[in-house]
Amino acid sequence: RAALRLFHFLKENERVTKQIKALKRKKIDEFLKYVSLSGDSSNKWLQNSYAINNFNEQGINIALALTEDFIEGAGNGACRVHGGGFAGTILVFLPQHAVPAYKNFIEPIFGKNSVKKLRIRKIGTAHLQKND
Repeated sequence: RAALRLFHFLKENERVTKQIKALKRKKIDEFLKYVSLSGDSSNKWLQNSYAINNFNEQGINIALALTEDFIEGAGNGACRVHGGGFAGTILVFLPQHAVPAYKNFIEPIFGKNSVKKLRIRKIGTAHLQKND
């Protein structure tokens, strides 16, 4: 398992570089491709879509399967296991117009408010400092 996790780590650095380059060139489809590849690697090699002590619980994989099917119908997007793994959450990129339908599709399965809409700030990561 450690060798598979190392393989993910080494290849993930390459994928992140490609994601950054795609975003700088405003190639969203290319960025989404690398998000999907990253998620596939996380699931297969990092093996963090379920907790090893509770492998019968497959909520993340169910959410990913349903979401991938939804994205195929929506025509564009990507999803991946995210946020510390071990059956934590998934991250989904969708066109704005598809978000309400996705929420209506997923919430009956995983519960009310199981979908949180996020926005990316134009300035990205920033250090906030309190002035005394």
